[in-house]
Amino acid sequence: MFNINKIRLESFLLLKSYKCLSIPIKYKDKNSYVYDNKYININPDFNNEEATRTYTHEILHILLGHFRRKKNLNINNEDDNYLFNLAADYVINNIILNLYNYNNKKDYQDVYNYYKPIIELFNKISLVYNIIDINNKSTEELYKLLKQYNNTKEDLVNYGKENSTEKGNMGHDSFDNKLNRQNYKIAV
Repeated sequence: MFNINKIRLESFLLLKSYKCLSIPIKYKDKNSYVYDNKYININPDFNNEEATRTYTHEILHILLGHFRRKKNLNINNEDDNYLFNLAADYVINNIILNLYNYNNKKDYQDVYNYYKPIIELFNKISLVYNIIDINNKSTEELYKLLKQYNNTKEDLVNYGKENSTEKGNMGHDSFDNKLNRQNYKIAV
């Protein structure tokens, strides 16, 4: 079990936001999520490092107003919700990686590996669709790009599976098949 005070302090030191000290933490189940901006649930089996990464990630959803912004887009179906969350997670993961890099954290590589599947997904999307400067896009812009190219949860769901990188395909099968069906060319 993780130390709640330690993960709050670590998140605060990384993000420099007092919000990190005030959001209640619960460990009701094995999933990690923010519930209605009222509390963050963290898997009780996580160690301090895993819990800190998760807490920091979920706090950023709150700080960046992702729940309000998603509501403003009138997202009300599973595919669109998934695409928006994927775009939001990409933005958050880049922020965390940049903060770890900027602060010369010794565990940067571990953090990078933790977020690698979603980073690689968007790097591939930027190549396939010839999107310049994908790292500077807002959550809404990334969501609209995913929707514009008719991506669905089914197309992208394998990217988050941990064991996919061990197989050498990094979970790209569904997405690659979609690209092949639509005859997209990778712009190099």
